[in-house]
Formats: sequence, structure tokens, C-alpha cells
Amino acid sequence: MLGSTATISSLFEDVMRMELGDERVVRIFGNTLYDTNVEILNAAEVMDEELFVCNVHDFVTATSISALGKPLLLVDKYNIGLSTEQKSYVNAAKNIYIIGGTGSVPEQYVKLVGKAVTRVAGADRFETSLAIANNG
Repeated sequence: MLGSTATISSLFEDVMRMELGDERVVRIFGNTLYDTNVEILNAAEVMDEELFVCNVHDFVTATSISALGKPLLLVDKYNIGLSTEQKSYVNAAKNIYIIGGTGSVPEQYVKLVGKAVTRVAGADRFETSLAIANNG
């Protein structure tokens, strides 16, 4: 399960544990949405590969990336910055893709990354989703 009890109830977790067994149910979460994102990357053992940077508020785009099974780093266009943990994933990634136009993921993130990136974007979030599918 991805998220705290504020996102997925403990009742649902209990039901899943009864149905599947304790050893098959794991809850991954952090104190914030961004911490949860890092914990998911940690649990997936993402290292030295592609990293897709996406606006945390753009559900359509994030869903498009997750459907491809690609590691996703969530950022906020209103609060520009990367945590130490986020930076470690950026530094380790061989290929970084910024998903969405500058209105979704501002150009400041390209500067924060500090290395070459590929921006995948369309005229709107639906065209961006199509671009992801065509380039994924």
C-alpha cells in the first residue's frame, strides 16, 4: 500500500492482511507526499537508470508515467526545490526526463538537476500523455 492511514485506512489494511497474510502486505509512506515518493523509490530499489520528473499536481501525467513502470520523482511547481533524498536520485540517474511543459515543471528544475535532461511535453496534459506513450 502506498500512503499513510490518512490515504488508505487501517481498516482496509487489516482486511488485506486477513485476505493475503501479514507478510504480503506492506505499507510504504513518509511524512509528506514527497517523502512517500522517495520511500517508494527506495522500496523499488531505483538506481542508476531513467528518472521521470513530474508535477505532483498533474495526476494525468503521473498516471501515464506509472503505467509504463518508470521511476517517478514528484516536484511542486509552486515550491521550487529538491530535498537531499530527491537530489540523490537525480544525481544517480543516467537519463532524466522532465514531463510536461514549463507551466507544469518550471525551467528552474532543469537548472537544479544540473545535467542534460529531455523534456517530454505536448500542448496540454493529454498530448503530453500521448508523447509519453509514443516515447516510452
